[in-house]
Formats: sequence, C-alpha cells, structure tokens
Amino acid sequence: MTAMEHLIVHNGDRIRATAQFVISPTGATTLHGQAAVPLTDPIACSDNLKVPVHGLIPSKLVDGGTTSGNYYGNATIIGTWSDGQIQIEQHLPPDFDAFFPASPATAPHTPAQLAPARAAVEALMRNTENGISMIGGGTGHNQIQVRLLIVTEPIYRRFEPIGSELVDLRPTIVPAPGG
Repeated sequence: MTAMEHLIVHNGDRIRATAQFVISPTGATTLHGQAAVPLTDPIACSDNLKVPVHGLIPSKLVDGGTTSGNYYGNATIIGTWSDGQIQIEQHLPPDFDAFFPASPATAPHTPAQLAPARAAVEALMRNTENGISMIGGGTGHNQIQVRLLIVTEPIYRRFEPIGSELVDLRPTIVPAPGG
C-alpha cells in the first residue's frame, strides 16, 4: 500500500472529518472543506468543497455563529460516505491541527525534483472536480502539501503518477479508524 492508498474513501465507508458545517435557513446542512475564506464571509466555500450531510446536531458545533441567516460551527464527525453525502453517526469536538505535522527528518527534495510535481498538482487544482483547496510546500520541503476535500479512487488515480514520495495529501474527509 502506498502512502496515499490508505486515504481512499469508497462508497459505504465509515469516515471521519473535521470541518466547518453550515445549516441554511431551509435546514439544508453542508460540510465545508478547508479553504481560505474572506473575513467578511466566514462561510464562503466553493461548491466543489461542499458535501451534504444528514444527522448533524447543531448543539454539538463549537465556535458557531450566524451570517446571512446561516448557522455555522465546527465539529469532528464520524459517519458513512454514500453517493457524495455523509450520514453522521457520531459528533466529537473539532480536532483542527494548529500547525502542520512535522515533516520526516529526511533530506528534502531539491526544487528541481519538486517543480514537475508542483506543476502537475497545479494542473489538477485547475479542475474543480478534484476538490483541491490549497497547495503548499515545495522549495525546502520534502513534499508538495495538498489540501483537498476527499480522496476517492478516481482522485487517487490522478495523483498516482505524480508519486506519493513527492505529494502529501491532506484531505478533510478520511477513512475512520477501525473502518
């Protein structure tokens, strides 16, 4: 198994996600993938980074607020991924990383080694269907860090040619421990 394969989510899998959740005035609830948002619109999120969720308990959200009639807050959830939606089974306090985890203590790849990988990831990012919200790293780092919504089998196949040794995928939705 490659360093990326353990991140693949299949239909019917139990998943874990730490994210912002938004409840619209109509009651529709969505998970918002990690993305930079303007201070004036804390729930701004492109459609390719939103996932419909069912079973959210609003009182379990932390750091919540209301904007334009939408209630929002953060949580970690365990649930089931099914046809592009999540059925929530468990709510937990959010476990957002304050900092990126430390990189392994190996010699970094050279800029020349990372440049083609970064260009390939940037090309994938231009296709909104891939759900990529941010990329980082590169010069002076071991890998290109990629923030994305979820790794499904088709998305994994798009990253596979780039190489798991050059790409550090950091999806919002991941397989839950213990399956």
